Amino acid sequence: GGYTIPSGTTVLQALTLAALLPDIGKLRLPAKLLHKPDALNSVEQRLVRQHPQFGFERLCHRQELNYDQLMVVYQHHERLDGLGYPVGLAGDEIHPWARLTAVTNAFDARTMVRPHHPGYSAREALEYLQHQAGSAFDQEMVVCWTKCVTA
Repeated sequence: GGYTIPSGTTVLQALTLAALLPDIGKLRLPAKLLHKPDALNSVEQRLVRQHPQFGFERLCHRQELNYDQLMVVYQHHERLDGLGYPVGLAGDEIHPWARLTAVTNAFDARTMVRPHHPGYSAREALEYLQHQAGSAFDQEMVVCWTKCVTA
């Protein structure tokens, strides 16, 4: 495709690195907020929803990262239906790598044990993604991720 991959790097390597970076903006958030055992209040939710912007700001001047990788960081919580954050992008406005990362990030979040929920099985997480495919998540990305997880 039209991706700007640094010399000597494959698309898969660039995407793999990008997939490690989405939550780097959470470094700007108080640890007590990230580990809070109960539900976040509206002020706390607004602050947490700024982490994609914080991450983008932290990384945007790094020459070893390209536009595609930065869009993963900035857009990984956007939704196809425009109800995501930080901007509310919809459909094709969301970078393909960010659409894929949104799926893998949601799967990880659903299966991880956290203070406010015990973690779901991989099957339950995949059912959630499939239920949200076409509205929150890119249908093709959900199908591909499901094949990877169940292979």
